[in-house]
Amino acid sequence: MNPQAEQLAQSWINDFFAANHELTWLAVEEERQLWLDSQTLLIGKVDARGLDGNGDPFFGEWKTKGARWAKRMEEVKQTWRMAPQALTYGVLLMHDADRFTVRWALKTNPPQTAFEWYSYNMSEMNHWHDQLLEIAHGIRRYRQRDSGEVRPWQTNLGACDRHGVKYRCPHFNGGCGVLDFTTPTGPPREPHTELERQLSPQSTNPPISDGRPLRNVGDLVVLSSSRVADWLECPEQYRRNWEGVGFHETSEALEIGSDFHSIVGNYLSKLVKPLDTVSATGVV
Repeated sequence: MNPQAEQLAQSWINDFFAANHELTWLAVEEERQLWLDSQTLLIGKVDARGLDGNGDPFFGEWKTKGARWAKRMEEVKQTWRMAPQALTYGVLLMHDADRFTVRWALKTNPPQTAFEWYSYNMSEMNHWHDQLLEIAHGIRRYRQRDSGEVRPWQTNLGACDRHGVKYRCPHFNGGCGVLDFTTPTGPPREPHTELERQLSPQSTNPPISDGRPLRNVGDLVVLSSSRVADWLECPEQYRRNWEGVGFHETSEALEIGSDFHSIVGNYLSKLVKPLDTVSATGVV
C-alpha cells in the first residue's frame, strides 16, 4: 500500500468515525448498471450506499484531492453537485436514492478531510439522462463514420495541458501533438468491474437489455463517469482510452486513489448490515 494513501485513509476513518456509526451501511464498492435504452448501458462502482438517521437512502463518493485545494474547498463543494461525474452517478442511482454525500481526503501535511451533502430532483436527473443518450449517439456516429479506418475523432487540443505541462495528456507527446492519431497498441484494457468483463466479445454471458441478449453488440455503448468525463473533455481522448484495446495510464495519483479506496472500502465493509437485519430493527 502507498504510505500516503494509508495516511489519508486513516485520517478519513478517524474524522468520520462518529458519522459512520450514526449511518446504516448497506453496501460498499457495489457494482451497478442501468440501461438508458436498449443499446446504451450505464455502469459504475459506487463507493457506498446506506440509510441516513431518518432511514432515507443515500449513496456516498470518496475522493482524494491535492493539498493546494485545502483553502478552496468551499468552492469545490459548490461546483461538485453539477459536475458530470456527480450527475452520472446520480442517474445511475436515480431509482434508489436522490441524496448523496461526498467526502474528500486532502493531501496536506497532516491530511485534512471535508464533506458535503447533496440531493437531486427528477428534472435534473431526466436532463442528464438525455445528455448521456446524446453522448452515446455521438459515439455511434463516429464508429459508423470510421468503418474500420483509423481516423481521429473531434480533438480539443486546448485540453491537453489543462492540468499543466507537467501533467499533460498522455496522448499528446508523439501522438496528438504531432498529429499522429494511431490508437495505442498493446494488451486489452483490464476491466475495472465484472460488468465490463461480461461485455467482452469472448464473454459466455452476454449483456441483456430488454430481457433479451443484444443482437448487435457492436452498437452497444457502455458509459461510466470516467468515460463521460473523457468524452466531454476531448472525444479523441475518449477514443484512445476506451475504443479498441484502450490505454493503460499509470501515475502516483492513481495509485494513491486506488489504495485509499481499498483501505476505506475494507473498513466500511465491516460496518455493513444486511437489509433484512436493518428492516427487523424498524429502521426502515
